[in-house]
Amino acid sequence: MDVSGLADWLQIKTKSGAQALADREWNQNPREASWRFACIRETLKSQKPETQKKLASQFEKLADLEKELDPLLKPASELEHETYSELLFLSDWSKPLNFIPYLLAIWSVLRVYIMPGLSFMLPLLIVIMPYLILKYILHMPMDKKTYWDILYKILKGQMPIGTDAAGPKVTESQNPKDLLKILGQIGWVGTTLFQSMAQPYWNFQHLRKVDDIIAKKGKLVGELNVLYNEISGTLKQIGIMMYKNPLASGQNDQSQKCQDTRTSLASVLTDPIPARHCLRLLGQMEVLLALASRPDICPVRWSQSDSTILKLKGCYDFHVTDKNQKTFDLDLSDKTHVLLTGPNRGGKSTVLRAVTSSIRLAHTYGCSFGYDCEMSVLTNMFTCLKPDDLPGTKSRFEREVEFTSGTLRPRGPAIVLIDELYHSTNPADAKEACKVYLKHLWDQPNTLSIISTHIFDLVEDSDETKVQRLCCPAKDLGNGRVEFLYGLESGICKVSSVHELLLASGIKTLF
Repeated sequence: MDVSGLADWLQIKTKSGAQALADREWNQNPREASWRFACIRETLKSQKPETQKKLASQFEKLADLEKELDPLLKPASELEHETYSELLFLSDWSKPLNFIPYLLAIWSVLRVYIMPGLSFMLPLLIVIMPYLILKYILHMPMDKKTYWDILYKILKGQMPIGTDAAGPKVTESQNPKDLLKILGQIGWVGTTLFQSMAQPYWNFQHLRKVDDIIAKKGKLVGELNVLYNEISGTLKQIGIMMYKNPLASGQNDQSQKCQDTRTSLASVLTDPIPARHCLRLLGQMEVLLALASRPDICPVRWSQSDSTILKLKGCYDFHVTDKNQKTFDLDLSDKTHVLLTGPNRGGKSTVLRAVTSSIRLAHTYGCSFGYDCEMSVLTNMFTCLKPDDLPGTKSRFEREVEFTSGTLRPRGPAIVLIDELYHSTNPADAKEACKVYLKHLWDQPNTLSIISTHIFDLVEDSDETKVQRLCCPAKDLGNGRVEFLYGLESGICKVSSVHELLLASGIKTLF
């Protein structure tokens, strides 16, 4: 099934919704899914349009939030991990510290403001502290001017060597080499002083930016938490229950109030599974709501019969636009096999796609395309509708043989859908191979099949007690023109569209 196309057709807004469609596994017991789908559908029928608009708006917010959350939920690079570790506790032994109330906020203030501030003040304290000690602790007769003169002479390398009544006595050197030495010493001390004061400022700027990033990303996690609760609350008001918010699991109301943006981010970095599960649940709910809101999708009635059956009414291929869309009915109960004929571009592949999509949707979400569906629970569905369905390096015919061989050994009820069986070899070999394969397939119990072919003798010779002869009808208008009627009806259609297709491609025919 074209999951991407179905997501667009359902107008799924979120990446999580599209992913939920792709990841939904084949359910061997899909009855519960059908019951849930039917309940949601009936609930939505009785709601005002405002409720659905509100939900649509909330899922649009989720789609915008996903774009920013996506990088956060991926494994952090080594650089990102080291950056976050500057303000969060991400080591194995220290991770529990992230969840002590208010600890990360206090730690952030210490690391961003107080520690750089103290480091910035330290050089000034080193310069001023001796004066304070001499003046106010040792009570020495030291005035500010004398103290700064001494510091200045020490800075110049002119150490005091004695005293007299005029104060400290120093020796001045007039040697140019000594002058250069003094200038060098002043430069080195000045550079050291600048570095010792500039480095704390740079650390402050760096840590403040890191803290801003942590707060911003943590806010995204908080917004996801709030949005889950909002969507869950909206659904609860109309009687639809969601699972408990995974981001709030194991937390009481008080612990959630104490949790700030830093703690929210730390919780995702240490364990991203709850956030991913939260998005997964929201995506699955969006898909369910989108499916249940469409009147042309119905819940499946699961057959209790011992025999394998499939009944579809009003079935259609969602790939076809509303203007050209044709519905059809299909009944595989008395006769459980179909040979399908019709011209190229006449709708055979469309019918097969519609049946495939309906069965896939039935076994994942419990619903089907159309207005009524009854079927048995199937264990296997074998589909070969395009060349990509046959991976490998062998010839296409060899790969077709390998594929069909696998359909003869199903484990439980199964359905086989093949578009143009064995058409990759010459007509004689194709007819012979089809006869052999179909005999084994039709004798196999609990197996349904729909197979399209252009080998009309094969259809005419088929056992009418087991096999339905269905076709996608068309009219031959003469002069190589064909009118495609599409749909599905009983009979064999031998109308050829070869000249129609040649003319459409600009190739002149013999007409």
